[in-house]
Amino acid sequence: MYKSILFSILFSFVALISFGQFNGAPTGSDACDGSNLVFSTTYNATGIHPATPIFEWTIGVESVTVGTGTTPDGISYTATSTLNTALVSFNFYIYDVVITLNSPAVASYTVGVAETTGTAHTSGTATLDINSNPIFLTPTASITTCVGQNADFTATISGGTPDYNYTWTKNSAGVEATFSSPGTTSGTSIAGTVSSVSIDDNNSGIKLVITDDNGCSLTHPYGTTKLYVDAAPTITAQPDATAVFCDGSDVTISVAADNALTYSWHDGSSEVGTSTSYIANTVGTYTVTVGNTGCSAGTGAVVATSSVVSASPTLAITTQPTSPGIAEGESGSTSVSYTSGTGETVTWFLSGEPLVHSVNTSAGTGISITNGVGTSTINFTSVAAGDEGKAVSVTIADDCGFVNSSPAVLPVEFTYVRAGVLNNSVKVEWETASELNNEVFFIERSVDGLTFTEIGNQQGAGTSLEVIQYSFIDVAPIAGVNYYRIRQVDFDGTMEYSAVVKAEVAKSSFVVSINPTASSSQVQIILGETYEQDLNVAVYDALGRTIMNSAINAGNNLLPIDISNFTNGQYFVRLFNETETITKTFFKL
Repeated sequence: MYKSILFSILFSFVALISFGQFNGAPTGSDACDGSNLVFSTTYNATGIHPATPIFEWTIGVESVTVGTGTTPDGISYTATSTLNTALVSFNFYIYDVVITLNSPAVASYTVGVAETTGTAHTSGTATLDINSNPIFLTPTASITTCVGQNADFTATISGGTPDYNYTWTKNSAGVEATFSSPGTTSGTSIAGTVSSVSIDDNNSGIKLVITDDNGCSLTHPYGTTKLYVDAAPTITAQPDATAVFCDGSDVTISVAADNALTYSWHDGSSEVGTSTSYIANTVGTYTVTVGNTGCSAGTGAVVATSSVVSASPTLAITTQPTSPGIAEGESGSTSVSYTSGTGETVTWFLSGEPLVHSVNTSAGTGISITNGVGTSTINFTSVAAGDEGKAVSVTIADDCGFVNSSPAVLPVEFTYVRAGVLNNSVKVEWETASELNNEVFFIERSVDGLTFTEIGNQQGAGTSLEVIQYSFIDVAPIAGVNYYRIRQVDFDGTMEYSAVVKAEVAKSSFVVSINPTASSSQVQIILGETYEQDLNVAVYDALGRTIMNSAINAGNNLLPIDISNFTNGQYFVRLFNETETITKTFFKL
């Protein structure tokens, strides 16, 4: 009975599989551009000794056999049939039938398959799509920003099928972290923000992954976009609050800062410079914004204190000193007025010799100097006989230069014309007991007593019944005998000559020059020849204070003096030994 039942079941089963058939149409999943498209199905075959089935695929209207090849449409494919299950006792076989289209173009593909051994058996057809991937129209660009600022990244995409899911990731020193919570958008612009960046974020890689509604994705990798972070600059030295330039020159204003790469100087209306300093020669207010590459104005840059640049007033004497009109033993004063410069110094001279603020010329007599803003007064107390006929003059120097006044002569009480040697110069003196319409005196010099040349002049007193003395210093007399005379000229042009006097000037053992006479860094004292003994050298400022002492050693003829640290103004160099003295001047600019 049981054998009868089993035989019946087996007969029925064999009856069911006594022919070949596909177990449905090929199946698969849609794919994204650049991926492979895979179709698969199974085929059941029966027989005592079945031959291996032969399968033929239809791709659209094209037919291909099992194997590897290219369709007439140019699609690379691989078609396989693999025995999956073999029930030999029952002559029952199941084959896996698969075809792979390798990276086909974006399109829909309809596929069917047939078994062509003997009577053809066909499957149904299936259609799968290759979907387009999203693409970048504008990939996100690298950003350089400043510590504490936000870094805003953006990308523009196209293609694919919205909605788009996206994730921003930052890789800092191998540590990955997402930023700007993952989101979804149906638009084409995707943004992400790294908030309040720190210096540890410097050189971070930025990755953006986008997946569309079909599961097709797009990745912007770490190596393409970077986040660079600069430390904010710190100003360590502000520009001068005020800076002054001289006429025809300029002034440099500068700033110093740490972590600074960019500088932007502005004059209130436009950018005028892009370095650590700016050379100005125009009056105005200047500011400088200091930044780093990512620390531009408004995002971490710092602005320096404004620097006010002004032009120094042109130094000029507005009122010349005049003769104080005093005699020996009397007191009086004379003044000079000038436009105020910058850091000006005032030096008075008596017959070419510089005076300090308080000088005793002899017992019971003295000279004092009082300086005010734009004025300076020299006061004489009981004029000494030794000062009679000397000329008073003044030099005013500032940071931009210097001006000299005209001389004012102290009066005398007796009538004469004479000349005498004074410190390698010649002093010419004369006196008038009275003057009538006297306009000017011209001092003339001759080397032979016959031919005279004008070397200077002095204004006359006009009309006066007072006894008046005059003097003149010839600072460059000829070595040997010099002849002098005074040519007096009235307002109407009438002339009169004084007697001729002479003075013999010996060749000085000191032949000295200073080069240059005005400098900001160094001057040199140069002797015309070398000497067998040391010469003492002293440098004084305009107030008579000793600045330095040195010497030109025997056998040398040059002494350089570093004046870079001197205050701007006039200085005096005195060279002397036991028997001779000479004074020269220079200006520190």
